[in-house]
Amino acid sequence: MLAEANQWPEDVREYFGDGDECTWPSHFPLMPRIYMAIAQADRYPIVEIMQQTPDIPTPASGPSFCAITTN
Repeated sequence: MLAEANQWPEDVREYFGDGDECTWPSHFPLMPRIYMAIAQADRYPIVEIMQQTPDIPTPASGPSFCAITTN
């Protein structure tokens, strides 16, 4: 099951249940940190958010993505 829950990493963990509920909640906090890391020429924003990301149960998979929009 795919879910879009724009939550902090520690709050998304509960959506997985024991691997039998939502199996693919998106990692929304990562995207702005990718942009921040590029702007600051520093990997720290990415490292910090990934360190806050809890392990997820198997067989779930937590996607990481970067949405790029143009106008």
